[in-house]
Amino acid sequence: MDLENKNSFSLICKLLLPIGELSMEESVYNLARLFRENIKLSGLLLIHYHRTKKELKAVTWNENSDKAFYVEENRTSTWREWIQESVKTGKEKILEDISRQEEGRIQVFYPLSWPKDTGYVLIGMGLGPAEPDEPERMMEVERFLSFIFQKNSLNSWVFEEIMNRVKMNLYITDIKTDRILFMNNAMKQDYGLEDPEGKICWKVIQKDMDERCPFCPMDKLLESKEESPSYLWEEHSSINSHIYENYDCLIRWIDGKEAHFHQAIDVTEQRKLTQTAAIDELTGLFNRRGGKIEAKKTLREVRQCKRPCTFCMFDLNDLKKVNDTYGHAEGDEFIIQVTKGVKEHLKEGEYALRLSGDEFIIVFPNCQEAEAEQKLKDILLHLE
Repeated sequence: MDLENKNSFSLICKLLLPIGELSMEESVYNLARLFRENIKLSGLLLIHYHRTKKELKAVTWNENSDKAFYVEENRTSTWREWIQESVKTGKEKILEDISRQEEGRIQVFYPLSWPKDTGYVLIGMGLGPAEPDEPERMMEVERFLSFIFQKNSLNSWVFEEIMNRVKMNLYITDIKTDRILFMNNAMKQDYGLEDPEGKICWKVIQKDMDERCPFCPMDKLLESKEESPSYLWEEHSSINSHIYENYDCLIRWIDGKEAHFHQAIDVTEQRKLTQTAAIDELTGLFNRRGGKIEAKKTLREVRQCKRPCTFCMFDLNDLKKVNDTYGHAEGDEFIIQVTKGVKEHLKEGEYALRLSGDEFIIVFPNCQEAEAEQKLKDILLHLE
């Protein structure tokens, strides 16, 4: 195999570098075809591997089927011990009789491409004794792998350095499996995570979820007709109770496939300051300014999700008469008791705002007019 041969170099780069668009099944098949020109090969296993020693995906090829197929994750556990040893020592490992067939041998080519957190391990299986010139021909193959590994490691290092210096939370997931492909250090620290890569996002950054989060914008991004769809939304974390302003979009990941890119800025303190300025001091409800901001946000959310929302307005009769007869202190106490009763009957997501001295609005998201009317009647009955 001639290192100066540009056609060969182009082929090997396309097969091994994660920036290529070939699937693992296609890659392992083409690698087998390439290697069989140089060594006796009867089987090949390509594992997308994580540094926590957990396989993410594995595909295999053998000469009898002449095609690659997916290997279930729990069936690749037999490879684990000696891959770990290879990773630990940084050297390739030759194992005898792993195939459970006479004179079987396995050669581990380590690694194909190995970023800080994930990479690829290629394992070839040969049957029968090695040919005399096989080690020499294998050196040619390994020279290719070594060169490509070094080039890809540099690219991965630069990418991770940049992402880990960003102070906002960032993570990238597979659009089909929701498995985390990358998470920067800022988000790991924020959520108290050590090795989230390879895990399903809604299992590690949400509480009590059995499936993809109902508020996840993934489906909206995939269904969008826009050339570069994006989605801006606010999230109250169920893990650390922080408030995040999220920006989600689709990107091309390093393996050439489309992936979900999530960016989040912690706005908890800003929201607290904003809320302080937006709250009516007497009642604890939103004031006119804060209520308008919250109402706009509610309307934007229900429109995006195509859900109903009802606004109900009420005022306090005879407040002026109470103030004139008993004084403003009694009038204020009257307002406090009424608004306290209103708040006690509001469910999560529902809220009220003080529009003026004796005028108020209650907002019922996800409620049709008839349902909201009944809720308002229940509140008035409670206040009588």
